[in-house]
Amino acid sequence: MRPVPVHLITGLTGAGKSSLLRGWLSARPEGERWAVLVDGLPDSLGVGTDIASSTALPGAASDDAGVTVVGLMGGCACCVGGPAFGVAVNSLLRQGPWDRLFIEVSAAANGAALVDRLRSEPLASRLQVQPVILVVNQETARPYIDETRSGYQHAQDRLALARCVVLNRASESLASAPLVARLSGAPPWPRALIKTADGTVPWDAIRAAHDTVPAGPKGACTLQWAPEVCFDRRRLRALLDAAVASGGVWQMAGLRQAHAVFRTERAWYAWRWDGRAIDWRESDWRLESRLLVLADRSPDPHNERMRLASAIAVAAGES
Repeated sequence: MRPVPVHLITGLTGAGKSSLLRGWLSARPEGERWAVLVDGLPDSLGVGTDIASSTALPGAASDDAGVTVVGLMGGCACCVGGPAFGVAVNSLLRQGPWDRLFIEVSAAANGAALVDRLRSEPLASRLQVQPVILVVNQETARPYIDETRSGYQHAQDRLALARCVVLNRASESLASAPLVARLSGAPPWPRALIKTADGTVPWDAIRAAHDTVPAGPKGACTLQWAPEVCFDRRRLRALLDAAVASGGVWQMAGLRQAHAVFRTERAWYAWRWDGRAIDWRESDWRLESRLLVLADRSPDPHNERMRLASAIAVAAGES
């Protein structure tokens, strides 16, 4: 059986995640079967729902409309409620086949940890994790741009994970310009942003946003690797250090900037060279490993891919 596409919707409480889902459920293509897992009670979705706790979940059944909505109780799906989350997803999969699975992530949950769980066996072979969607209410968006606000770092982690941002309650006022710039351009990579006044966005618009990859600067060398590819961090670090060192291959090409996100078996890391020093730090980005090098004479992508291939981990336990 083909893997089921799974879509994670994240955001603060009251951002509009349920409104977004309601709109999609009401316009579900005829003949498709969708499953929805809500981290909490799913009453707000306003469709025929089967509310089940982690202990009662095996009894949940699809409704006549071809949609099953299940509430996950017992704590955040990424930590305390982790075992219940695994039971819930497996139970839903047994009730399939499904055309899509949507997961509404609670405000307190760690979305990156959920993506890692979904990409680990036994779920990895049955699910295909799609780009993550972040919903932001413009009226309560200060944690995304004001580092003095409580929850600022958690908001940045959500933003780093997202491939697409839905800006709810959006106005065209000039005051929203800094917010739009921050949401669309925050590290590690630019992302699509869709504005909505009422919390609804056509499903086709989301799919189009996922298919549109923001281009890097003109003349940049950009490489991507599938999320399943893991790098050995020690070998990778040696190659990157050598490339940006005096006399290195990128410096010889007139290096101006370089940054990347790489998956290792230990964690995902953002790497950046700012012209003076190298910075490594863990990242919530999960879409793919990606490298961007901007130089006066752009490095050859094929040569760079071959050079970095030696840093791909080939044995379990490397990181």
